[in-house]
Amino acid sequence: MIDEARFMYMAELLKIFIKENKRVPKQLEVYRGEKIGRWLANQKVLYCIGKLSKNREKILKSINSEILINQKVINGRHFKYMLSLLHDFILSEGRLPKTNEEYSDERLGKWLSNQKTFYKMGKLYNERKEALEAIDSRIFITKQDLEVEHYVDMSNLLKEFIKEKGRIPRSKEEYKDQKIGAWLSNQKHLYKVRRLKAKKKDILENIDYKVYTYINS
Repeated sequence: MIDEARFMYMAELLKIFIKENKRVPKQLEVYRGEKIGRWLANQKVLYCIGKLSKNREKILKSINSEILINQKVINGRHFKYMLSLLHDFILSEGRLPKTNEEYSDERLGKWLSNQKTFYKMGKLYNERKEALEAIDSRIFITKQDLEVEHYVDMSNLLKEFIKEKGRIPRSKEEYKDQKIGAWLSNQKHLYKVRRLKAKKKDILENIDYKVYTYINS
C-alpha cells in the first residue's frame, strides 16, 4: 500500500509538472523536492522490460499518451532483455554484476562492461544510457571517479576538523568514524615523494594554510 501511495503521489506530481512546464521532466530534474525525472525514467525502464503493471501504465498514459514511448530502447530487443536481467540481478544481489559473471545463462557482466565501453566511446544511445542509470544511478561511475569523490569527502572532513579544533589532526586521531590523522599523514608522504596527483595536490593545498604548512614541513 505504501508503494502504491508513493506511485500515485509521484504520478500526480508528474501531471502538475507537465501542466506547468508544457513538457516532460528531464532525467536529472528535481521538482518540489522530488527527483521527478529519475522517477519517470525508472517507470520507462519498467515498462520496456515488461515489469510495469497495467494499472500503472494506464495511469501514466492518461497523463500523456506518449509518455512511455522510448523507441530506441524498445526496438533493441536484446538490449531490452538484458536490461531486464540486470534489473532482476540488482534486486536479487544488491550490486552490479562482475565482468565475468553470468546470470540466467547470459554473460550479464560482459554485456554491462560492453555498455560502459560504448558509453566511453560515445556510441551508446542516450536513451539506453538513461535506462541503465535509471536502474543504478552510479552505473557509469569509474573507480577513478569514486577515488576522487572519496578524496573530496576526506578533504571536506579535514576542513571541518580544522575549523572545529583549530589544528591539524594527530596521526592516530579519528573524527566522525574516519581515521583522518592517518589519512592526512599518508597524503603528506605521497606529497613528499611526488606521488600525489596534481588534482589531489590542489585540493589538499587549498583546504587551509595549516595543511599547506604541514605537508611542506
